[in-house]
Amino acid sequence: MKNWRSDARKPLSAMLQYAQRLREQRNQAVALTAREQTLRLEQIDALMHRIVEDSFDGIITVDENGIVQTANAAACRIFQRQLRDLLNGEIVDIVPSYRNLVDPHSVTYAVGRGHHETTARRIDEQPFPIDICISQIASSEKPSYVLIVRDITELRQNQAILEHQALHDALTGLPNRTLLKDRMQQAISSARRNGQMVALFLLDLDRFKQINDTLGHHIGDLLLRDLAKRLLLPVRATDTVARLGGDEFAILLPNIETEAFGIELAERVLAVFEKPFEVQENLQLHVNCSIGVAFFPIHTEDPHRLMQCADVAMYAAKGGSERIIVYDSSKDSNSVRRLRLSTELRNAISDDEQLSMVYQPKIDLKVR
Repeated sequence: MKNWRSDARKPLSAMLQYAQRLREQRNQAVALTAREQTLRLEQIDALMHRIVEDSFDGIITVDENGIVQTANAAACRIFQRQLRDLLNGEIVDIVPSYRNLVDPHSVTYAVGRGHHETTARRIDEQPFPIDICISQIASSEKPSYVLIVRDITELRQNQAILEHQALHDALTGLPNRTLLKDRMQQAISSARRNGQMVALFLLDLDRFKQINDTLGHHIGDLLLRDLAKRLLLPVRATDTVARLGGDEFAILLPNIETEAFGIELAERVLAVFEKPFEVQENLQLHVNCSIGVAFFPIHTEDPHRLMQCADVAMYAAKGGSERIIVYDSSKDSNSVRRLRLSTELRNAISDDEQLSMVYQPKIDLKVR
């Protein structure tokens, strides 16, 4: 361009031709840039489509009327429907709580609020739990939404398994000490409100250590599993049979009216030991147990103390001839009264002025 400007002798037609070539080059450059931009946009669209289709989560777009506009492959898999069945269908058919989730006046409003758990339905109408995130499409004149959905059925099942393992005995499947304490607290709270009673039994097998040492722990485990099944037979559906560890079991009876009912049920529990335990072919074991019984609110109103009272009664039964012993505070060496008396006696012994010995002769008048 600098050359033709410096050369005044070049004809005007030549300059016009040169200008025309410049315009053509510029137009070609603009056209090329536009094609590159279009190509780039097409590549981005293809990439986004691939990301959506390959996503593990279901992605669904819904218009202002709650009609499904698009759905990816994961959404079809999660709801077990063909794409043609999802498109143009109502979202409430698969997410019944949808209208509440997008209603700003609802307590379950979830738009732009992260993860929310709700219940969805598959094609067989079976409900299942989902985690859902809802976002409003900003470029839309009318309110439309993008739903990102994840099936959390397996997650909830795994959580249930872990919770069961944490609250149940691995050997027998019975509730463990932790779950027993929780149910005992609930039972006492309910009994306190309704003016009822709660009974707690603690059971300990006789000679169980001898069985383990003689026949092996695998035989002892078979015996405990069989016993766990038997202990469930005489109790009510609302009662709790728990294994506390080793050969020690507990039975919780909520909402009872009288002590007599608790004692009667303890006798029925004791009766399950009358039949021998056949732990292996041609191997029968005759086993008995000792049962300690304590009642709320007769013996205590504290759940922890109720367990202690039943434990004291159980050890009294193991040391005596009776198989069932109801807690008696006068025989409780661990009672607060006995502890206080023991402390006072120790203090008195160290203080010479507190104790004095009195000699009182006893004479039998018949004997001289």
